[in-house]
Amino acid sequence: MNHCKSIAVWFVLLSTVVCASDIEQALSSAESAYRNGEYSVAEDNYYQVLNNGFVSEDVFYNLGNAHYKQGEVAQAVWAYKSGLKIAPDNEDLLYNLQVVESELVDAITPLPQFFLSAWWQHFALLNSPTVWGVLTILFMWFLAMCIWKLLTAKPAGKQRILFGAGGFLCCALVFFAAGSTASSIASSQEIVVFAATSHIKSEPNQNSSTLFSLHEGTSAEVLTMETDWIEIKIADGNVGWIPRNQVKLVGQVHQVDD
Repeated sequence: MNHCKSIAVWFVLLSTVVCASDIEQALSSAESAYRNGEYSVAEDNYYQVLNNGFVSEDVFYNLGNAHYKQGEVAQAVWAYKSGLKIAPDNEDLLYNLQVVESELVDAITPLPQFFLSAWWQHFALLNSPTVWGVLTILFMWFLAMCIWKLLTAKPAGKQRILFGAGGFLCCALVFFAAGSTASSIASSQEIVVFAATSHIKSEPNQNSSTLFSLHEGTSAEVLTMETDWIEIKIADGNVGWIPRNQVKLVGQVHQVDD
C-alpha cells in the first residue's frame, strides 16, 4: 500500500474535451498528493475523478490506499471491493483487501463452500458476461453449421459430424452457464458497515430484537432493500436488518454521505 498506480485516460472516449481535461488534472493532482503524503487531498481528487464518470479498478485501488493511510478502514474496504466489482481477479486489490480485513474487529468465519462450487465461480469470473455471451453465440453458430452439414452429408460422414455437433453444443451450454453465473455475481450487491457499531435487528425497525452486532469495515451481502433498512447476510450465514444510513453500497459513490 506504499504506492499508487498511474492511470492513463487518453485512450478513453469521453463526452467532451473539458471533461477529459478535468479528469486528467484531478488524477495528476491525486497522484502528486499521494506521493507527498497528502492522503486527504489525494482522496478528494480520486472522488472527483469518480464523480466525473471515470470508473476503473486502479482509481478504486489508489483511493483505498489513501483511505487506509488515514486509518479509514471502512472506506478502504469499500474502495477495494468496489474495484473488485470491475476486476474480480485483481491481485493487488485482493491482497490489500485481505490486509485491511485482517485488522477488523469482526472475525467472521465463512460457511464452508463445496470445492466444485468455488471452482465454478472462479471459472465463471475468468471472463465478463459479455465475453461469455459472444462465445456462446459463436459456438451455437458452429453447431448450426454442423446441423446443416449433417442434413447434407453422406451417411459415412454423419458420425463425425454428430460428434462435432455434440462438442459444440456442450461448449455452448457451458459458456452460457458461465455467463449466467458471472452475470449473477456481477449484479449481486454488498454493503460495508460505516458505523463504529451497528446492531443488527430481527425486523426492519428499532424496536425489534437485536440479533448480533457488526463493526466498522465489515461487509455483507444484500438480500432486501427498503427505504430505511437493508436485510443482509454475513459470511457465516447469519441474516438480519441494518439501518441504511449506517452502511454504504459497494460500487456506489453517491450512496451515503461520509
